[in-house]
Amino acid sequence: MIIGLHLRKRIDAIIRTAQDVSRFLLSKKVKVIVSPEISDIFPALELYSKEKSTKVDLMISIGGDGTFLETAQTALFYNIPIVGINFGHTGFLTNIEEEEIFSSISDILKNKYRIEERSILSGTIIRNGIEMDTMLAVNDFVVQRDPFDKILIVDVFLDKMKISSMRSDGIIISTSTGSTAYSLSAGGPIVDPLCDNIIINPLCPHKLSNRCVIVPGNKTLYLTISTKSEKTCLIFDGRHQSHLMDMDHIRIESPLQKLKMVFLKEKNFYQILNEKFQWGL
Repeated sequence: MIIGLHLRKRIDAIIRTAQDVSRFLLSKKVKVIVSPEISDIFPALELYSKEKSTKVDLMISIGGDGTFLETAQTALFYNIPIVGINFGHTGFLTNIEEEEIFSSISDILKNKYRIEERSILSGTIIRNGIEMDTMLAVNDFVVQRDPFDKILIVDVFLDKMKISSMRSDGIIISTSTGSTAYSLSAGGPIVDPLCDNIIINPLCPHKLSNRCVIVPGNKTLYLTISTKSEKTCLIFDGRHQSHLMDMDHIRIESPLQKLKMVFLKEKNFYQILNEKFQWGL
């Protein structure tokens, strides 16, 4: 078995945990490979990359949800399961807590876990009829203006039907998994992550009547961006971005591929909501 490790924040506690996890896996005769970004922390371990043919069986993310989303890009590339060790604040995606790390990893090595498949989004920038770039997002795509630039106009089409023309700071297109992320902060609904839906949520719309809309995941969205700025961005999963030009089109849809998330105990989504938001249920 080959397991990949990734961390993003170089905090002492995270680095120590990653080293402990690595030693534990090696003691179990598991091959451990790491991302090139942390090669200096693990000089004796092999690196994984999209250019290499080494087939990873499982990805372990050590950090918060942001680290998980970064690691998920590798998991999607290899089409393999991913599990997160939580060192973040919220932890909707990272479901192994610090006190249960080694018991959880032992269960994984004994195949005592379940896989939950989550819908993702594919986003393609189309400029002058040419497909420029395609990206995969676990949580969301966000079109956002520079704070010093004029308001954006975003025309939204569902398949071939125009459903809205929004004057706003931008727009969030979210998966059900991403409903508890940026979309929630912008007033969007909480959606069970096993629902196959796409959430359309305007950012600070000029008209108060522009509201969040949930559409089926088998639909295709087309966004047309009207902007006079060269700083308008398409951001996916909160970290990666591409600059947009006036009259760029963005096609967003749910691909057949799913993100395979590892769960080790029967903690359901609503228990997590109760813990994180302290609803007192």
